[in-house]
Formats: sequence, C-alpha cells, structure tokens
Amino acid sequence: MARKAYQPKRRSNSNQNQQRSDSLKKNKQDNLRSKSAGNQQGNEKNKKDIQDQRNKASTKKKRESSGEKYESARDKVIRRFRPGDNALKQLRQYNQTPSLLIRKLPFQRLIREISTRMTEEDSLRWTSFALVLLQTVVEDYMVSFFEDANACALHAKRVTLMSKDLALAARIRGQKNVTGIFIPTKK
Repeated sequence: MARKAYQPKRRSNSNQNQQRSDSLKKNKQDNLRSKSAGNQQGNEKNKKDIQDQRNKASTKKKRESSGEKYESARDKVIRRFRPGDNALKQLRQYNQTPSLLIRKLPFQRLIREISTRMTEEDSLRWTSFALVLLQTVVEDYMVSFFEDANACALHAKRVTLMSKDLALAARIRGQKNVTGIFIPTKK
C-alpha cells in the first residue's frame, strides 16, 4: 500500500476571518491592559525621578558647603567676564613673565635691515647675546612709552589710545620725530 502525503485540513474563509477578528480583539485588550499598567509604572517612575532630583540638589548643596569638586561638567557654572577683564588678566600675566614679548627671529631681521640701511657695509655681524640684550632694552622702552601714552589718554578722559597721545608722551619726554617712522638711509 502506498503512503499518501500528509495534507492538513483546509479551513474555510469564514472560519479564518473569525479567528483574525478574535486575535485583533485580544491584541486590543492586551494593549489597553499594558497601557493602564504602564501609567501606574510611569507614575512610579515620575515619583522616582522627582526624588532623584531632590537628592541631587541636596548632595550638590552638601558638596558646595564642604568645598568638594563638581560632579560633572554640567554642574560647573559658566563664568562670563566683563568687557576688559580678560585684557587686564593678560596684562598681569605678561607682567609676571620674564620672557620676551616680541618673537626673536622677526626682531633680528628688523635689526639687520635697519643696520644695513644705516651703514655703508652690506652686513654687520651681530652676536646672539647682543640681539637679545637689544630686544630687552627695546621692549622695556616700548612698555614705558606706552604707559606714558596711556596716562595721557586717561588724562583726556579717554580709554582709547590715539596717535596724539603717543606724540604728547614723546614731546614730554623730549623726543623729536615721533609723528612718523624715522629710519635714516645710506649717505
């Protein structure tokens, strides 16, 4: 006897439609149940969140009073400086450092250019110590000159430094030819 292949029984279309509608109803009921349970859980979560926020605030106050560091970057207060405060901070920083303010190589090139213009020789030789010494003297002179010019601007009830302040400071010092750059040429 030959075996027949297994074939499942076919259901009628009306039977399938009824099962689909039953499963949809069950899904809707399950969704409604889970939402109502979720709301209860959501309320509990909200309560926990509020308690966590209160705990964080209390620990933050404790940390601030005890002088501990901040917990995270969000806890830090962003400080905004008033206009001019950063400039004054930089001035104090530059006053404390003994290093030179002008870069060495551009200053050396300027000195070599001026020395070739003033002398008939094509190039004078400079030692590195002489260039550094000259640079320190020039920077010291410039700082004191600008301090005097700033005092003239403040006397005129201005904060902005103008060329007339520089000219007045030079005139008080007894210098001449300050209005323009005076570089002698070869004779």
